[in-house]
Amino acid sequence: MQPARSFNKSIKPPQVSNFGSYFMMGTAAAGMAYLAYSSMNLRRNQAFYTQKGETFMSPTVQKRVAHTLGYFGYGIAATGGIVYALRNSAAAAAAPWPILLIAALACSFGTHSVDYYNNWGLKMLFYTGFIGSFSLSILPLIQMSSAALIADACLATGCSMAALSTVAYMAPSE
Repeated sequence: MQPARSFNKSIKPPQVSNFGSYFMMGTAAAGMAYLAYSSMNLRRNQAFYTQKGETFMSPTVQKRVAHTLGYFGYGIAATGGIVYALRNSAAAAAAPWPILLIAALACSFGTHSVDYYNNWGLKMLFYTGFIGSFSLSILPLIQMSSAALIADACLATGCSMAALSTVAYMAPSE
């Protein structure tokens, strides 16, 4: 008995070579390792710089970079958490976009206008509101796309932001 459909064995699937992608990723990883290593070598000579009256790694700059990356990380984690929590909600996916746009703009302007040192709680409330309205606005896009696409986007964003933050945090001030 013959099968219902016979496949042509002479046709082979195309062989895709990812050598270029792997080479670029390896080069980028080697470059990041070199930057981190050279920065650590320069840090060992910090006493030499302070004797000359120079500041090598400004604590103020590192503190600001750390705070900025902390708030960025909070924004990414909160966005992911809200979208994950509401991924099966039809009511959240059907939220009217003009209201979400107005809420995002209002919370963005509120975050910008509130002073960080005098009213930190209100500033974080506005920032969290902005994150929530933005999360609700991208929820339908997340529901329509595949999980592999979302995972690739998360991986690419995480790797690029980790690399940029490492360079920013370890860079000399001068």
